[in-house]
Amino acid sequence: MKKYKQAALSIAFLTFMLSGELTSGYIGSNKDADQDTEKKDTGRQEEMILNSFENDDYDAWKKFIPKKSKIQGVITKDDFEKFISARYLARSGEYDQAIELSKSLENKVKQKLVKKLI
Repeated sequence: MKKYKQAALSIAFLTFMLSGELTSGYIGSNKDADQDTEKKDTGRQEEMILNSFENDDYDAWKKFIPKKSKIQGVITKDDFEKFISARYLARSGEYDQAIELSKSLENKVKQKLVKKLI
């Protein structure tokens, strides 16, 4: 597999982990909302999460984590910064470094999640 594809997949997985979990928790918290409102709120939520990635804003990102989310307390500011660095490295064509950083972060997050679930 070409390095850019491998970097893209690793970062995509982390992006999904950091935003997918948040979005699913957010959707579940709006059971009383009608479907159109829920879709609009979810779309705004996803946009704000992605903006926090683009702006390297851990505090803004953390505000979107549902209290009962599995990811709550797992991602530290240092982890978030590593994720942002991996994204930047991949965008800059530094694929080997991006892969190394994203894989190490992915393994760390998985280990933390397993410990949390046990």
